[in-house]
Amino acid sequence: MIALEQSVHAELNRLHTGGMADGRHMKERLEPKFAAAGYRNATTDKLAVPSILVLLIDAIGDTVLTSGFLRELRRSHPRSFIAALVRPQLIPLVAECPYINELIPLAGECDVRDLAAMEPVLREQIWPRRFTLAIAKMWGPEYRDYRRCLLYLSGARERVDFGDRVFEIYGYPAEPSPTECLLTQAVLTPRQYTHEVARIFYLLEALGCPAEDKSLELWYGTSAAVKAERMLSDLPGDSLRIIVGIGAGAATRKYPLPKLAIGLREIARRYNVACIVVGGMAEQAEAQELAGLLPGMVLLDLCGRLSLPETEAVVAQSDMYIGNDTGVMHMAAAARKPVIEFSRDPLDKDNALSPIFSSVCRFAPWQTPYVALRPEHAIGRCREVLVYGGCISPVAHCIATIPPEAIVAAFEALASQCLELQRD
Repeated sequence: MIALEQSVHAELNRLHTGGMADGRHMKERLEPKFAAAGYRNATTDKLAVPSILVLLIDAIGDTVLTSGFLRELRRSHPRSFIAALVRPQLIPLVAECPYINELIPLAGECDVRDLAAMEPVLREQIWPRRFTLAIAKMWGPEYRDYRRCLLYLSGARERVDFGDRVFEIYGYPAEPSPTECLLTQAVLTPRQYTHEVARIFYLLEALGCPAEDKSLELWYGTSAAVKAERMLSDLPGDSLRIIVGIGAGAATRKYPLPKLAIGLREIARRYNVACIVVGGMAEQAEAQELAGLLPGMVLLDLCGRLSLPETEAVVAQSDMYIGNDTGVMHMAAAARKPVIEFSRDPLDKDNALSPIFSSVCRFAPWQTPYVALRPEHAIGRCREVLVYGGCISPVAHCIATIPPEAIVAAFEALASQCLELQRD
């Protein structure tokens, strides 16, 4: 075991000082040490229960999209020990998950050179568990080498991630990765699986345990539910509660607040609604700006005032979501709330963009009624490029061309189908 620790320490230092992650060389240096320490060994005991490590090292929305996967993984492995490696700031999001035995905080950032920060976590929390199977359920090049190195360094005998040739399935050249050889199974999803949730569930199918239920879940405790009820108690009891999501992972995915305000004002003029603005500390100034644009409306600003479980509970106790493609939108979909989503994907690029470049195809609200409001046309240089999301601007650009009246039309169409809608 000491030889393994010393060899991994040397490997992580090499990566930290600027070395490239080359899976073949890493295996040549470390595989004999893992084998000597008793890892990677196949068991002959048919009654042996596998222990499973799942990498949950992505963002809020992606973690919500994994909720059904974790449930179905537990269903197919009821006696297994299942642990999840999670970003520390997202641990509250999964703390109440009934399908995980242990949460292991991620150390460092998602960069191969930051793997050195994971050394004590490997030594003290991961290696002692002797994991049989380690799964990375993210897809695409983001953090690819990092997550594969983590899978390999976990000591798990079976290491599963999506393969690099997935782009070829959609007609694009695949850039070979020097870390794919660190896997024991590189999964390629069939062409018809375009949504990220469908893709994640396909991992289970590839592992021989297809999902029986493909719904998503929210996990929040009683205290979060009680606080949410208390914070919403001052809203008119007969009003339709609309969650307004103003955040997003990139400025180009944010619908302009003045146009959003026009749409919300018209909805409030016609119907009895209350708007609940949610987001983190980073959205507080924008929430105040939106409130200033909506004088006289029933509006509750909760930006920066809720934990992640409390946000889930507030969403669950509301009626509809209107806003950007963000983690809160996926919470609303998981709670089966109708969703009106602002997307930057231009409609006139649908024929040119493969599903892997379309955020609407990959991240639409899952299994809930929704309307995706999208720009009619790409504008400026965005007309000429092939890029994920269809818009290359660093600020709100194509998305800003969505007219406010489209919000009202989407609200009336969606609410009349799903909710008891009464005009004032």
